[in-house]
Amino acid sequence: METYDVIIIGGGYAGVTAAAVLASEEKKSVLLLEQASQLGGRAVSFRGGDISDSESHSKILSKAALSHISERSEPSFEEMIEKKMLDGYVLESGVRANWRLNRARVSRLMDFYNKSINWYTSRGFVRIAESEDYIPLEMKSSNPPKKPEWMTDEDFMETVKVVIEQNKIANKNVKEYDHVNLRDWLSEITDNEKAIEWHNNRCTFHTVTNDPALNSVGEDIRVNQIYASDPRCTVDNGYWGFAGAPGHQHVTDNLVDIIELAGGKIMKSARVQEVIINGGKAEGVIVMSEGVKQIINASSVICTVRPHEIPEILPIELLDEEYQIAAERSTKSTCLSCYMGMNKSITDFALKPFNKRGFIWNPIIAKEEEGFKGDVPLVGVDVSAIAPTRSPEGKHLIGWAANIHNDEATDKKKVNLIIDRILEFFDTAFPDWKSATDWTMFIINHGALIWRLPEDTHPDVISRNIKGLYFAGESYGKDTSCQGTEGAVQSALFCVESITGNSYRKEILGDIMA
Repeated sequence: METYDVIIIGGGYAGVTAAAVLASEEKKSVLLLEQASQLGGRAVSFRGGDISDSESHSKILSKAALSHISERSEPSFEEMIEKKMLDGYVLESGVRANWRLNRARVSRLMDFYNKSINWYTSRGFVRIAESEDYIPLEMKSSNPPKKPEWMTDEDFMETVKVVIEQNKIANKNVKEYDHVNLRDWLSEITDNEKAIEWHNNRCTFHTVTNDPALNSVGEDIRVNQIYASDPRCTVDNGYWGFAGAPGHQHVTDNLVDIIELAGGKIMKSARVQEVIINGGKAEGVIVMSEGVKQIINASSVICTVRPHEIPEILPIELLDEEYQIAAERSTKSTCLSCYMGMNKSITDFALKPFNKRGFIWNPIIAKEEEGFKGDVPLVGVDVSAIAPTRSPEGKHLIGWAANIHNDEATDKKKVNLIIDRILEFFDTAFPDWKSATDWTMFIINHGALIWRLPEDTHPDVISRNIKGLYFAGESYGKDTSCQGTEGAVQSALFCVESITGNSYRKEILGDIMA
């Protein structure tokens, strides 16, 4: 019977980060288990030419990234593969960007291991909305800052007033505001619609949660402080970055190299059926791999499954109450993404020219009054204008994302409404866009991002009730801040510190260890 120091369940960013550090720095014997045939979790990416059939690709998307390709894609996904329309493109499981590169935890982790990633940063930010007749209006960097083109002087002053209040909190105890929701807090400071719209949407960029009543003021401020601490970084200048070919999978592949070089073992297509608990201690797992059930022992087990999935592998009533609350009450946010393969940039069809490397923001494509959990914004970008290795020569890869709730992602009527609104927006803001479009792919994610309600707390990375049981991922860690890959890396390091007692956040993340 195999025995390891640590078994890690899940091969997303949290799992591979914890495995790499434990294997390479602590010299632990590590086994990483992933149910999909490809590591990376929600950050899986693919070279279009490597996709040979829709069925196997769909399985990877479903198991690793909890996503599927919509039947509204044109032409069908099968036809895209058959006609080799995706060759030369690099696609993610949804439109994915990373935060400011030298202020990002993922980048610091790569630097720690002397691993290179081809990162490319955005330049420019435009608002295209119905209220301005879909004319692109820009935000431009300056010192002191100038008002964006879509704001009046009063709008801008009220927006700045909110920033001043945020800075006051940042200079005191931010944690006091962890359980204050953004909607109520903003309403006490301003009633200016443009100021509220901007701060709600900017927070949504971080949390992928549209309803400001579900967003925490304290966590939002902490994330802003990390990335705004570099004066060269603004929303319209380098705030977001994209990975060049082979996409964000490159991060996972680099960490896999570290794990295997240190003697760690990885099993893919391996589904954990049960965490073995005896006498209040985690002793290993029961795993199904290639049709064979195995019992594998370990001194410690790290789970990176989402809170509501915990009951699938162990009785959640054995855990502290905070895990049970997270399983029942956490916000399940997700994205409806759209990729477009074009022979021109979509920016060429805009009603006014703007920087092709800039982000495009439509603040509302569907309203809360229509049954959504908060107004639904849309953001888009010419990915290949920023990261040219993501598309074939002479082609453009355009990406769009609309944040929605998990309940909305499983509601076909609401999904179709969002897709209809996206297409209507294209028709109005980018007339004749279809003339340059080879294919359009819609990707629906269902329940990927799990975040606490403002009144709750994240469950800890260490179980107090079961010895040797740990958790990692954006949903875990009392002080974890930020969704997605950034939260996953931070939580993984919290977890490793709990196991080892060594401060890897300080060593790896440096001045952004918060």
